[in-house]
Amino acid sequence: MNWLHGFLNNLLAGVFGILIVLTLERQRRPRLVFKIKTDEVLGLPENDLLGRMQCRWPTVEVHNLKIHRWLSWVYSGDPAFACRAWISFHNPTDGGRIFRNEMIARWHEADQPRVMPIRKPDGTVVVLLEGVQNAIDIPTGECGTIAPVYRAKDSESCYGWNNESYLHSWQHPLWKLDKGRYIARIRVVTGGREFVGAFKVINDAPFDDFRIEEIDEETRKKLK
Repeated sequence: MNWLHGFLNNLLAGVFGILIVLTLERQRRPRLVFKIKTDEVLGLPENDLLGRMQCRWPTVEVHNLKIHRWLSWVYSGDPAFACRAWISFHNPTDGGRIFRNEMIARWHEADQPRVMPIRKPDGTVVVLLEGVQNAIDIPTGECGTIAPVYRAKDSESCYGWNNESYLHSWQHPLWKLDKGRYIARIRVVTGGREFVGAFKVINDAPFDDFRIEEIDEETRKKLK
Protein backbone atom coordinates (compact mmCIF):
# COMPACT_ATOMS: atom_id res chain seq x y z
CA MET A 1 0.00 0.00 0.00
CA ASN A 2 2.99 2.28 0.38
CA TRP A 3 3.19 2.63 -3.38
CA LEU A 4 -0.46 3.72 -3.48
CA HIS A 5 0.08 6.36 -0.80
CA GLY A 6 3.15 7.59 -2.65
CA PHE A 7 1.22 7.74 -5.93
CA LEU A 8 -1.65 9.69 -4.36
CA ASN A 9 0.73 12.10 -2.64
CA ASN A 10 2.56 12.73 -5.92
CA LEU A 11 -0.75 13.15 -7.75
CA LEU A 12 -2.05 15.67 -5.19
CA ALA A 13 1.24 17.54 -5.23
CA GLY A 14 1.13 17.68 -9.03
CA VAL A 15 -2.45 18.92 -9.09
CA PHE A 16 -1.71 21.47 -6.38
CA GLY A 17 1.34 22.69 -8.30
CA ILE A 18 -0.68 23.06 -11.51
CA LEU A 19 -3.37 25.03 -9.68
CA ILE A 20 -0.75 27.38 -8.25
CA VAL A 21 0.76 27.98 -11.69
CA LEU A 22 -2.66 28.58 -13.27
CA THR A 23 -3.61 30.97 -10.46
CA LEU A 24 -0.40 32.95 -10.87
CA GLU A 25 -0.78 33.08 -14.64
CA ARG A 26 -4.35 34.29 -14.18
CA GLN A 27 -3.07 37.21 -12.10
CA ARG A 28 -0.98 38.36 -15.08
CA ARG A 29 -4.01 38.96 -17.29
CA PRO A 30 -4.94 42.56 -18.09
CA ARG A 31 -7.24 44.24 -15.56
CA LEU A 32 -8.95 47.30 -16.96
CA VAL A 33 -10.59 49.99 -14.82
CA PHE A 34 -12.28 53.24 -15.84
CA LYS A 35 -11.50 56.66 -14.38
CA ILE A 36 -12.85 60.09 -15.32
CA LYS A 37 -10.04 62.43 -16.28
CA THR A 38 -10.89 65.36 -14.02
CA ASP A 39 -7.66 67.37 -14.20
CA GLU A 40 -8.01 68.18 -17.89
CA VAL A 41 -10.86 68.40 -20.41
CA LEU A 42 -9.92 68.08 -24.06
CA GLY A 43 -11.10 70.98 -26.15
CA LEU A 44 -10.34 73.82 -28.52
CA PRO A 45 -9.90 77.38 -27.18
CA GLU A 46 -11.68 80.47 -28.48
CA ASN A 47 -8.49 81.62 -30.23
CA ASP A 48 -7.92 78.38 -32.15
CA LEU A 49 -5.33 79.05 -34.86
CA LEU A 50 -7.45 77.28 -37.49
CA GLY A 51 -10.56 79.23 -36.58
CA ARG A 52 -12.47 76.17 -35.38
CA MET A 53 -15.39 76.43 -32.99
CA GLN A 54 -14.59 76.24 -29.28
CA CYS A 55 -15.60 72.78 -28.02
CA ARG A 56 -15.14 70.22 -25.25
CA TRP A 57 -14.54 66.47 -25.02
CA PRO A 58 -14.92 65.09 -21.45
CA THR A 59 -12.75 61.98 -21.27
CA VAL A 60 -12.48 58.63 -19.54
CA GLU A 61 -9.15 56.89 -18.97
CA VAL A 62 -9.06 53.10 -19.33
CA HIS A 63 -6.22 51.88 -17.10
CA ASN A 64 -4.50 48.51 -17.40
CA LEU A 65 -3.61 47.98 -13.75
CA LYS A 66 -0.20 46.81 -12.66
CA ILE A 67 0.10 43.29 -11.32
CA HIS A 68 -0.41 42.85 -7.57
CA ARG A 69 2.61 44.02 -5.59
CA TRP A 70 3.14 40.62 -3.95
CA LEU A 71 3.70 39.13 -7.43
CA SER A 72 5.50 42.02 -9.11
CA TRP A 73 8.93 40.82 -8.01
CA VAL A 74 8.41 37.61 -10.01
CA TYR A 75 5.91 38.48 -12.76
CA SER A 76 5.02 41.43 -14.91
CA GLY A 77 1.46 42.02 -16.04
CA ASP A 78 0.39 41.37 -19.61
CA PRO A 79 -0.43 44.21 -22.01
CA ALA A 80 -4.05 44.57 -23.08
CA PHE A 81 -3.73 43.90 -26.79
CA ALA A 82 -6.11 45.12 -29.51
CA CYS A 83 -8.52 46.90 -27.16
CA ARG A 84 -11.74 47.78 -28.94
CA ALA A 85 -14.52 49.81 -27.35
CA TRP A 86 -18.22 50.44 -27.87
CA ILE A 87 -20.52 53.02 -26.29
CA SER A 88 -24.27 52.89 -25.71
CA PHE A 89 -26.34 55.80 -24.44
CA HIS A 90 -29.11 55.31 -21.89
CA ASN A 91 -31.90 57.16 -20.12
CA PRO A 92 -30.78 57.64 -16.48
CA THR A 93 -34.35 57.22 -15.19
CA ASP A 94 -35.12 53.72 -16.45
CA GLY A 95 -31.84 52.62 -18.07
CA GLY A 96 -33.41 52.24 -21.51
CA ARG A 97 -31.28 52.83 -24.58
CA ILE A 98 -31.47 56.15 -26.42
CA PHE A 99 -30.23 54.55 -29.63
CA ARG A 100 -30.78 50.97 -30.67
CA ASN A 101 -27.15 50.24 -31.58
CA GLU A 102 -23.82 50.72 -29.85
CA MET A 103 -21.38 53.26 -31.25
CA ILE A 104 -17.81 52.20 -31.98
CA ALA A 105 -15.65 54.36 -29.72
CA ARG A 106 -12.62 56.32 -30.82
CA TRP A 107 -9.38 56.05 -28.84
CA HIS A 108 -7.68 59.42 -28.36
CA GLU A 109 -4.28 57.72 -28.77
CA ALA A 110 -5.20 56.35 -32.21
CA ASP A 111 -4.18 58.17 -35.38
CA GLN A 112 -6.74 60.64 -36.66
CA PRO A 113 -8.60 59.33 -39.71
CA ARG A 114 -8.19 61.20 -42.98
CA VAL A 115 -11.22 62.47 -44.88
CA MET A 116 -10.80 61.57 -48.56
CA PRO A 117 -13.12 62.92 -51.30
CA ILE A 118 -13.55 60.37 -54.09
CA ARG A 119 -14.95 61.31 -57.50
CA LYS A 120 -17.14 58.61 -59.02
CA PRO A 121 -17.32 57.92 -62.79
CA ASP A 122 -20.62 59.82 -63.02
CA GLY A 123 -18.96 62.94 -61.63
CA THR A 124 -20.47 62.82 -58.16
CA VAL A 125 -18.18 63.08 -55.16
CA VAL A 126 -18.37 60.86 -52.09
CA VAL A 127 -16.36 61.34 -48.92
CA LEU A 128 -14.68 58.36 -47.26
CA LEU A 129 -12.47 57.87 -44.23
CA GLU A 130 -8.96 56.53 -44.64
CA GLY A 131 -6.66 55.20 -41.94
CA VAL A 132 -9.37 54.41 -39.40
CA GLN A 133 -7.93 52.78 -36.27
CA ASN A 134 -10.47 51.29 -33.87
CA ALA A 135 -8.11 49.26 -31.63
CA ILE A 136 -5.07 50.09 -29.50
CA ASP A 137 -2.73 48.22 -27.14
CA ILE A 138 -2.56 49.36 -23.51
CA PRO A 139 0.68 48.35 -21.74
CA THR A 140 0.62 47.38 -18.07
CA GLY A 141 0.46 50.44 -15.82
CA GLU A 142 -0.65 52.73 -18.65
CA CYS A 143 -3.99 53.89 -20.00
CA GLY A 144 -5.96 54.68 -23.11
CA THR A 145 -8.40 57.58 -23.38
CA ILE A 146 -11.97 57.67 -24.70
CA ALA A 147 -14.12 60.76 -25.18
CA PRO A 148 -17.70 59.44 -25.30
CA VAL A 149 -19.29 62.81 -26.19
CA TYR A 150 -18.49 66.10 -27.89
CA ARG A 151 -20.11 69.53 -27.65
CA ALA A 152 -19.51 72.81 -29.47
CA LYS A 153 -19.91 76.09 -27.63
CA ASP A 154 -22.74 77.40 -29.81
CA SER A 155 -24.89 74.27 -29.35
CA GLU A 156 -27.13 72.96 -26.56
CA SER A 157 -26.88 69.46 -28.07
CA CYS A 158 -23.95 67.13 -27.69
CA TYR A 159 -22.95 64.21 -29.89
CA GLY A 160 -21.48 60.77 -29.46
CA TRP A 161 -17.84 60.97 -30.57
CA ASN A 162 -16.14 58.43 -32.84
CA ASN A 163 -14.06 58.21 -36.00
CA GLU A 164 -17.08 58.77 -38.25
CA SER A 165 -17.61 62.15 -36.58
CA TYR A 166 -14.90 63.46 -38.91
CA LEU A 167 -17.31 62.97 -41.83
CA HIS A 168 -19.90 65.24 -40.22
CA SER A 169 -17.90 68.27 -39.03
CA TRP A 170 -17.61 66.48 -35.65
CA GLN A 171 -21.40 66.41 -35.17
CA HIS A 172 -22.64 62.99 -36.28
CA PRO A 173 -26.44 63.20 -36.69
CA LEU A 174 -26.93 59.53 -35.74
CA TRP A 175 -25.56 60.21 -32.24
CA LYS A 176 -27.17 63.57 -31.46
CA LEU A 177 -28.19 64.03 -27.81
CA ASP A 178 -30.44 66.99 -27.02
CA LYS A 179 -30.14 69.09 -23.88
CA GLY A 180 -30.49 66.80 -20.87
CA ARG A 181 -28.74 64.08 -18.90
CA TYR A 182 -27.76 60.65 -20.16
CA ILE A 183 -25.71 57.59 -19.23
CA ALA A 184 -22.78 56.60 -21.45
CA ARG A 185 -21.92 52.91 -21.03
CA ILE A 186 -18.43 52.03 -22.30
CA ARG A 187 -17.65 48.41 -23.13
CA VAL A 188 -14.02 47.44 -23.81
CA VAL A 189 -13.00 44.02 -25.13
CA THR A 190 -9.47 42.60 -25.09
CA GLY A 191 -8.27 39.01 -25.28
CA GLY A 192 -11.84 37.69 -25.24
CA ARG A 193 -12.62 39.45 -21.94
CA GLU A 194 -15.04 42.34 -21.45
CA PHE A 195 -14.77 45.33 -19.12
CA VAL A 196 -17.59 47.83 -18.62
CA GLY A 197 -17.81 51.33 -17.18
CA ALA A 198 -20.74 53.76 -17.10
CA PHE A 199 -20.88 57.52 -16.58
CA LYS A 200 -23.49 60.27 -16.45
CA VAL A 201 -23.35 62.87 -19.24
CA ILE A 202 -24.28 66.31 -17.89
CA ASN A 203 -25.62 68.17 -20.93
CA ASP A 204 -28.18 70.43 -19.27
CA ALA A 205 -25.53 72.82 -17.98
CA PRO A 206 -23.69 75.78 -19.56
CA PHE A 207 -20.93 74.93 -22.03
CA ASP A 208 -18.12 75.41 -19.51
CA ASP A 209 -19.80 72.91 -17.19
CA PHE A 210 -20.44 70.24 -19.83
CA ARG A 211 -18.98 67.12 -18.21
CA ILE A 212 -19.32 63.46 -17.25
CA GLU A 213 -19.73 62.13 -13.71
CA GLU A 214 -19.62 58.83 -11.85
CA ILE A 215 -22.91 57.00 -11.32
CA ASP A 216 -24.08 54.93 -8.36
CA GLU A 217 -24.54 51.16 -8.40
CA GLU A 218 -28.34 51.43 -8.38
CA THR A 219 -28.30 53.44 -11.62
CA ARG A 220 -25.76 51.08 -13.14
CA LYS A 221 -28.04 48.08 -12.54
CA LYS A 222 -30.87 49.74 -14.50
CA LEU A 223 -28.92 49.87 -17.76
CA LYS A 224 -30.44 47.70 -20.48
